[in-house]
Amino acid sequence: MTNQRVLGNTNSSWSGNWTGKKHLLWAFLFWIPVFIHSKPGHCQDLIALQKTKRIQFLTGYNQQKELNLIPKVHQGFQFSVEFQADRELNHLSRFQARLGISPLTSPWETSGFSANLQIQAGYFHLFPILKITNWKIWAGPFGNLAYNTSFYPNWDESHLYWANQLQTGVSSRTVYGLQGQARSLFWEFNLPVIGLLSRPNIERDYKIDDFSFRGILQSMHHQPKLIGLPHNFQVHSRIGYNFPISQKKQAQVGYHFDHMQVSTHYSNQFIQSSHQIFIGINL
Repeated sequence: MTNQRVLGNTNSSWSGNWTGKKHLLWAFLFWIPVFIHSKPGHCQDLIALQKTKRIQFLTGYNQQKELNLIPKVHQGFQFSVEFQADRELNHLSRFQARLGISPLTSPWETSGFSANLQIQAGYFHLFPILKITNWKIWAGPFGNLAYNTSFYPNWDESHLYWANQLQTGVSSRTVYGLQGQARSLFWEFNLPVIGLLSRPNIERDYKIDDFSFRGILQSMHHQPKLIGLPHNFQVHSRIGYNFPISQKKQAQVGYHFDHMQVSTHYSNQFIQSSHQIFIGINL
């Protein structure tokens, strides 16, 4: 009789957890055929393997509004550094990591400033859609872990504010070759579809956050919520020009745009838009 009760409780717990996580599971199951088909099957594929590593520097203008705090826009310059590692075989795979910081102010602040810190790491796996003459187009899924944390000491010196997310979506890359492929124009577009979002509560239980390393780490992963459109509207796009600077080195310049607008049932909306120019060089 005791075993039956335990079994019943176990089944009930499993059913509850499964209901809350089934959509995220489907998202990760979508990645399985990606890894299965990404293995090289012929020797000639190994000969054609292309590996590229590059570092890029971005700077521009950032605007954001934290509706958990005040309905005011904070704005300022943004500075970022990004690392990319590409692997092109039958498919195009990319690992990407970025670190960015923005000192922010608002028209209502006469001294001091707020700050925004972004740390991201993602993996992209794109399939060839079109390859003719000068055109190359890839599309496929991506996964990204993004930490987006802000501090507003003039408005609330006791708490951090964040919009951290583990997300997956669709990505594309289009390249148009110029002058025998030595130079090219490219356009990249990323659209997150679903994600696990962590946001602070509207009402805080404590007058001051725990600013120890452990306390900050716990806060950054507070109450993750599975969200999709329209609560998770994000667009990330980049257009650029790739050109040689020596016989073995390539460089890139261009424009980068990010926009995010996220919310949950326990937290108000966070909106952020940035416009940046970038310059990069292959390592």
